[in-house]
Amino acid sequence: SDIMMPNMDGFTLIEHIRNEKDLQWTPIIMLTAKTLENDKLKALNLGVDDYLTKPFSVKELKVRVRNLLQNKLAREAWINQEFFKSDPIEKSSSNTILPDNETDKIWLQSVNEKLESLYADAQFDATTLAQNMQLSKRQLERRLKSVTGLSPAKYIQSFRLNKAYAILESGSFDSISNVCYGVGFGSPSHFSRIFIERFGKKPSDFK
Repeated sequence: SDIMMPNMDGFTLIEHIRNEKDLQWTPIIMLTAKTLENDKLKALNLGVDDYLTKPFSVKELKVRVRNLLQNKLAREAWINQEFFKSDPIEKSSSNTILPDNETDKIWLQSVNEKLESLYADAQFDATTLAQNMQLSKRQLERRLKSVTGLSPAKYIQSFRLNKAYAILESGSFDSISNVCYGVGFGSPSHFSRIFIERFGKKPSDFK
């Protein structure tokens, strides 16, 4: 969705989608202007899964759509697996496995707040995140997978990649290696490889 549209802007559209029970987990990509940081933050707070700045390449869009659909399928598969493993009495309640959208959004924001202060530390990992959230690793994995479809390690990696993308997009960096180390990755070659997988473009494309 674009932000500026006739009759209804993108923010209002997202709110309607997130309030519809049958649509609330639909992955959404928002189109934003490169310079409007507030629009990106507002979109993410409303539950947008990803954003693209205009102009964008078709290749990058396809990669991002593929990643979001893979995460959605992984999340649904995990929920179904947990549902069939659960006790028959629990299955009688439709709220036993399926997460509550508003509750999970608030919880995920608290996860992101922890990540915001710790992601740059290369030693920070899923175990550290679980400790900071006062959960066991298993509890953290169950909750994150039910909400995002990602394991804690993958979610931390995705958070770091998004931070790297924002830095590269802003142009406020002196070298790609420094960006890599600055967001908590230990190897520039590994960073470049997974960056391409995530965004469909190389870090060096921002130079």
